[in-house]
Amino acid sequence: MQPRQTNDEMTAFPARRSGAFWRGWGLAMGMGVVLVGMATLPPFVGPAAREALMQAFAPVCHQLPARSPEMGGVPLAVCHRCYGIYWGLPLAAVAFLLLTRWEGMMGRRAPWILVLAAVPATVDWLLGVLHLWENTPLSRVGTGLVFGLVAGVYLARAFSQLFAGSAATRNPASAGAVAGPPPD
Repeated sequence: MQPRQTNDEMTAFPARRSGAFWRGWGLAMGMGVVLVGMATLPPFVGPAAREALMQAFAPVCHQLPARSPEMGGVPLAVCHRCYGIYWGLPLAAVAFLLLTRWEGMMGRRAPWILVLAAVPATVDWLLGVLHLWENTPLSRVGTGLVFGLVAGVYLARAFSQLFAGSAATRNPASAGAVAGPPPD
């Protein structure tokens, strides 16, 4: 037996698989892939490009070498937790396509779901600060990944709705709306 759908669930994506929907989804996926790629590049580029990448991520990440992944002795542009968050974004774009069944619930509870997704990272950090738990690279990447997955689902949802909504505004028939009579 299927759960009863609410109005929000039935109208959340009137143009679910339209070209506009896929453009929005593609933007979210592309942003995630670009962020992961840029964060991973420093070991593979020259000193000037490496410095530019590090500076680009510096406003959003502490980049402490002891808390950052490295390849060949060269740290990536972000710390373990940020790397997990960035990897969560493109993975979440794929997961978003599978979560249509919970679309209505996800929209109504977005603030709480995002706060709950930040709890593991907060607890991992706080227990480390209080010397009750020694967080590890794996715990930092894992807790970042949890938040990145949830935030990425909402990012994909927002871009898909934005693009599908703008297409519906330009062409109401594309969103399944009934068009008026043809002009004389």
